[in-house]
Amino acid sequence: MKMMQWKVRPIPLMLLVPILMFTKVCYDWQSLIVPNVRINSTAPTKATRIQSLSNDLSVKANSSKIVKPFKWLSMFKYFAKGLIHKESPWKVPEEPNDRDLQPILAHPPKVWISLSVCFSGNTKYYKKENFPYLNATQMAVELWREVANLSTVVQVVYDKDGLNAPKLEEFNTYLRNHGSLVYPIVNNGGLDCSLKAQMQRIFVSHIPEIEDDDLVVTGDVDIFPMVPNILEELRRDYNIWLFQYALSETKHETFSMSFIAMTKALWKQLLPASTPEDTIQHFLPSILDKKMTWNYDQLIVSKVILQSGLCSLDPQNRLWKRLRLEPTDPQTSDVQTCYHGYRWWDCNKARTSTSSGCMMWHFHPDERVRDLTRKFKSILNSLEHS
Repeated sequence: MKMMQWKVRPIPLMLLVPILMFTKVCYDWQSLIVPNVRINSTAPTKATRIQSLSNDLSVKANSSKIVKPFKWLSMFKYFAKGLIHKESPWKVPEEPNDRDLQPILAHPPKVWISLSVCFSGNTKYYKKENFPYLNATQMAVELWREVANLSTVVQVVYDKDGLNAPKLEEFNTYLRNHGSLVYPIVNNGGLDCSLKAQMQRIFVSHIPEIEDDDLVVTGDVDIFPMVPNILEELRRDYNIWLFQYALSETKHETFSMSFIAMTKALWKQLLPASTPEDTIQHFLPSILDKKMTWNYDQLIVSKVILQSGLCSLDPQNRLWKRLRLEPTDPQTSDVQTCYHGYRWWDCNKARTSTSSGCMMWHFHPDERVRDLTRKFKSILNSLEHS
């Protein structure tokens, strides 16, 4: 009796791709039927997709153990994600040739990098709950001093409940010992600690060490500077510097907090209140969504900057409508007041280079202390051999 022979035919590549894409979609959509999961009413922006491959359309609320259906799909999760979201080398938009730069000042003002971090916990958005923000803050402070020779001010927000006071003091002492100005900020309970920390970096009027004419630059603790001249354009004569302006110009996004610069006096003048809590209340009826607090800082800062008239965008840019603002007169130029940045794009583990080179490194939410330490040492080693 002749045995039957089974022939295994390989799946054609053209069929494999849609299968994996369908797998990824199924895996993401399983969150829709899992209990205790709140779906975001606002989809993540394109800028968020660029910065993190781990972003999801769902934001998981605090809950006990969640049982996920479709467990058999988990074997394809990372392969499918890598296939669909793989980032290619970023092509930086070209800077307009007809935009003249302002002259370099003979005596540029002192520059402060303004950072904030929540000591009491992490945000739950975009799977960032396990990212080592405190370690990142310590390394970022050192790199801003060693690489860029710039001063930092770190506002450390903490909750009173469950506070480990000795650990907080140890953390603050470490930052001070590495050249940073440190201001502990107790969270009064009006805001989530992480949200308050996000907002706090734009409020510096209460810090006497910073002069009114000093430049205050907002930054992120999970971004490491990589080159000494990363903010060299601050020597030019502008009122506001938007280092990732091209992102807003081409993708209609809010102005990226890394990096926005203006004097301490101008920050105070543009903001409608002196605290994060009061400022959020001021904008809640118009541009802020209570269900999605992650981008409050960029929405608020973008609105006050455009309202000031010191910076502008093309009248057709969708950000005007999003912020409920009337576009400025197309004949009005901000060439003397606003620096438009085109070369400041972050590199990361999925995009290790850009067409203008790597000026900063932005970590993904799934990276841990070992990843930060490896990059920290690499940047310092490159500095020593340059």
